[in-house]
Amino acid sequence: MLPRFYHCGCCEQYHAVEFDGDCRDDSARFNPEDLDEQYGDHGWEEIDQEDLDLEDYEDGMSDAEADADTLRSAGWGTDEDYGGCHGD
Repeated sequence: MLPRFYHCGCCEQYHAVEFDGDCRDDSARFNPEDLDEQYGDHGWEEIDQEDLDLEDYEDGMSDAEADADTLRSAGWGTDEDYGGCHGD
């Protein structure tokens, strides 16, 4: 498997998928030219950051979906979650 990197929307650089730190850390930031130099022109894979977020969890939910599920299970859901909408 090729080393995988994602484009960070915060710092506009690339991070390894295993990265879990402050993206301002210069040692963890790469640009495509750096990666090509280190791994070769086709020696690394770019993945979408949204795909990375879903890979981190077994449930496959986005952060927003997981937050809504947590609130619902704690009794803080909406009327629609409990069947109390539409005049019920």
